[in-house]
Amino acid sequence: MKTSDGDQQGTSENSEGVTNYTGRYWSDRADNKYKGDWQRDVWAEISWETVKPAAMSPWNCPQLAHRRIHADGGYGWVVVASCFAVTGLTAAMIKSFGVFFVDFQDYFNEPATTVSWVSSICVAVFHLACLGMSLAWVPAQSMVNQYFSERRALANALASSGECVFIFSLTPVFQWLITIMSWRGAMLIIAGIQLNLCVCGALMRPYRHVEPRPGTRGPLLDLSLLRLPEFICSAIFSLLTVLAFFVPSIYLIPFAQSNGVDQLSATFLVSYWAITDLTGRLSCGWLANLALVKNIQLLAVMVAILTVGLLLMPSATSYTLMVALSCFCGFFFGAMTSLLITVLIDVVGVSKVDSGLGISMLLRGFGCLCGPPLAGLLVDATADFGSSFYLTGGSLVVSVVFLLLADFFMKRNHQRSRREDQQAVGTEGAQG
Repeated sequence: MKTSDGDQQGTSENSEGVTNYTGRYWSDRADNKYKGDWQRDVWAEISWETVKPAAMSPWNCPQLAHRRIHADGGYGWVVVASCFAVTGLTAAMIKSFGVFFVDFQDYFNEPATTVSWVSSICVAVFHLACLGMSLAWVPAQSMVNQYFSERRALANALASSGECVFIFSLTPVFQWLITIMSWRGAMLIIAGIQLNLCVCGALMRPYRHVEPRPGTRGPLLDLSLLRLPEFICSAIFSLLTVLAFFVPSIYLIPFAQSNGVDQLSATFLVSYWAITDLTGRLSCGWLANLALVKNIQLLAVMVAILTVGLLLMPSATSYTLMVALSCFCGFFFGAMTSLLITVLIDVVGVSKVDSGLGISMLLRGFGCLCGPPLAGLLVDATADFGSSFYLTGGSLVVSVVFLLLADFFMKRNHQRSRREDQQAVGTEGAQG
């Protein structure tokens, strides 16, 4: 049997008289209103079984069979809740390092460049070696996207918001622990809290969708993505934006303390950032779920606005202004973060998201390894913690350029696919 795109669609019948279909579907807004893909038409390989010719309901109709891959609810919300806790117990712990920064400087009598290597190595191991906390974070993120399709943006926003909630609630606790039992005792308590990752892992359950035919599974790490210019641009974007993930969280507290703010008040700046971060993630996740604009274009706007706030941060001399800019940057940082995985899926597709995330994390690892020490060099050279924000803002300016280039290549591929489809339909019409 021949499909409208000119590809062969095979059918076979098993011993129970049930027909198995294998073919390709064309997903766009006009045909099936698939919100996740309406911004760009997507070719996707599908394989489904147990479809009886006489029962062509919306559930087993071949044109709608791809919707069976995602549950968009059910146990998926338990997975989201588990990923929420995993994100909080991993990324939040790394971003709370700023609480220890000045204590490490005083205890070891080292400059900012040397101390910043502690967090850099930790994050680099997370991204490059995929060890430690990465063993929990990567599978949790992937699992959420197995369970959700139409609500994917909202699910990712909810899952990633665990980072904000944990930072908001635990950062003051960490500062209190340092005060009463020094940084060594605080580290022991944090290690005990991390054991809750085992509980989160026990709640994870892979979504059981229809398995593909034997021999159709892709490689563990699909390096063919490196031939896609849109993916290369998005990977470079990830490399540059990673500075915005950890440099502000490391240097915000020391920056405030260097301007005469007491330790506890400086710590609360991170909490203010975190609570507005949560608001930004949920708001932008809801906005992206409406599909009013393309996810990648919405992400570009959020990054551009965040850049303005970060470049203004060094000019803050009063605590009130620091709070205002922390809230501003936190909101748009959260908005940006909520879209990262959703945009990656738009670029590479659901079937290759694990490979795309793996390659992106590899590149981000180099940014994590170099970013904080580079900021530390600026701090030591200028004797001003605020100079670290200039590095972050400058990297984001360049990252927006690569994000827009990725959008350009995606549009070009979209137009090319439409032309090829129209030509195939026209050829079949002429032959008919």
